[in-house]
Amino acid sequence: MDDRTNLSISRHAARRCGRRDMIGQLLDHADRETHVGGGAVALSISRRAAAAMGNPRFARYAAVITEGTLVTILPIHDGPAGRRYRRGVK
Repeated sequence: MDDRTNLSISRHAARRCGRRDMIGQLLDHADRETHVGGGAVALSISRRAAAAMGNPRFARYAAVITEGTLVTILPIHDGPAGRRYRRGVK
């Protein structure tokens, strides 16, 4: 995802993440991209990059983007529930 500045934000994403600064930080510093199916891509921040930012919490979240629209921000769970957002990280 190269053009992150022109993303539209779905109503669901706006409700899930009421703080706009979190969306901006996550998209600006995302260094991992994972294809999660249906043409959607999950962007996330590695633990190392989040620690360098000074906020290791950001490594626990992913932004799901489909067709230029930010669909949601979600926590990455441990175990099988979060595997889809951790596999094939590029």
